[in-house]
Amino acid sequence: MIRNDSRFMGHPGPEWEKSMHELMAGTLIRISEEELGLTGSDSIPLKSGGYAAGLGVGHNLHCVKQIKKFLYREHFYPDLDPRGEDFDYLQSHADHCLDFIRQGILCHLDYSLYTVYWGERRQDIPTHRDPPVQKCVNWDKLKAWMGERAANTDELVRP
Repeated sequence: MIRNDSRFMGHPGPEWEKSMHELMAGTLIRISEEELGLTGSDSIPLKSGGYAAGLGVGHNLHCVKQIKKFLYREHFYPDLDPRGEDFDYLQSHADHCLDFIRQGILCHLDYSLYTVYWGERRQDIPTHRDPPVQKCVNWDKLKAWMGERAANTDELVRP
């Protein structure tokens, strides 16, 4: 179960940065040659053996971070020119991430029950109540499994 966590909401600051870093730590993992073969793909080898990989959850978290950084670009990229190539790249990356998260939502159905009420700001617009707990996989167990296989980009074998 995952409880609502306000550290990930609002204007980003040091606590948000620390929380995202901790959440994403260990999401690059080591897989064996046999596991790589099951994907029908290839991957960058690691210096100490195995191949670099990640689960969809790691990419989804990366995408949440990228979208947040684009939404608060004045904080993360204070000198960004909205007419420049960097802006176009960041916008395209955020758009890719939104679509990837959309696919993940459809693929991994969250069956938590949300109720509705008439909003305080606009009485004519129904607003949802967040469920106190979402019904999910056991994040702590998954995070521990990824931690046992953790790799980092320093281990990637360069071409």
